[in-house]
Formats: sequence, structure tokens, C-alpha cells
Amino acid sequence: MFGKAILGLSIVTMVFALSACGDKEPEPVAPAEPPPAPVPVAEPVETDTVDTETATEPELPPVEEPADTGQAGGGISKASLIGNYKCSVTGDFPVTPPPATCKIYEGSGGSLKIGPIGGTGINGTVAIKGSRLKVSGAFNIGIGELKINANLAKRSAKLYKGAGTGSFAGASVKYTLTLKKM
Repeated sequence: MFGKAILGLSIVTMVFALSACGDKEPEPVAPAEPPPAPVPVAEPVETDTVDTETATEPELPPVEEPADTGQAGGGISKASLIGNYKCSVTGDFPVTPPPATCKIYEGSGGSLKIGPIGGTGINGTVAIKGSRLKVSGAFNIGIGELKINANLAKRSAKLYKGAGTGSFAGASVKYTLTLKKM
């Protein structure tokens, strides 16, 4: 019985709403603008063909050598290093630390620094040594700090990897450090 009352009330409400809307006149609609005229296409022009066997190439102006970008021997430069990285370390730890997000940036005096983005990551310095990177500092791996001093080789345009020996919780630990540019 209660359901029929709700249904009836709903129908009466809809009829009332429709009748209230029927008294208003619709808004006038602005006429649509005509589409733009087509763009005329020029006819192709026939040109004489040039015999490439006997033709000479035009002389080009001399090209300047690119300026020194500060790249070290293996194509590593400050500018190419600056950015955000996934920093990960593997080694003989009680728990495998998850990758952290770090950033390499230019600090005061033009030196490169590395810092964590968030609670875990590396806090230290980065130096370009020929075709390698030297990363020194502390890596907060979530369960403590690993003192690092690693030499990393460039594996690809965005990947640096190397091994080192550091100290963790008073013990000497061999580890592999990987920096992957994001």
C-alpha cells in the first residue's frame, strides 16, 4: 500500500513539473554561421628536370664546432646528470631496501649534490671522474643508513651502476648502487 502511494506521488510531481515548464516559450536560436569557403588549390607547375649526374652541389657555409659542454671523457656532463633518479642498492642487508627517489642538482660553488625526495634515499655529493661518477654520502634505506663511496659507470643514457663497500650498523657491507634517470 505504501509503495503505491509513493508511486502515485511521484507521478503527480512529474505531471506538475511538466505542466510548469510548458508555460514558457523557448529561447530563440541564433542562426548558425556558414562554413568557411574552400581554399583554392594551385595547379602543379612543370619544371625542367636537372641531370644530377653532371650537376654540382651548392657550396654550404662552414659549420662552427659546438661549444664545450663540460663533458668528461665518456659523455657525462653536469647538465646531463641533473634530474630525478630511482636510486636502488642491493647487498647483504637484513631486508631488501625498496628503490628510493633521489635528485641530482647543482649545489653552491658549482658542485653536484644528490639528495632524497621523501624519507629514504641518498644524501651526499656527486663528482665526475673521467667517464665515471663518484657518489659519496649516506643512503637512508629505511632501516638505517649505509655509508657509501661508490664509483658508477654509465651503462646507458639514463643508467649508472657500480659497486662499493660501505658501513651499515657498524658492519662492512659490499653493495651495488644503481641510479636510473626518470
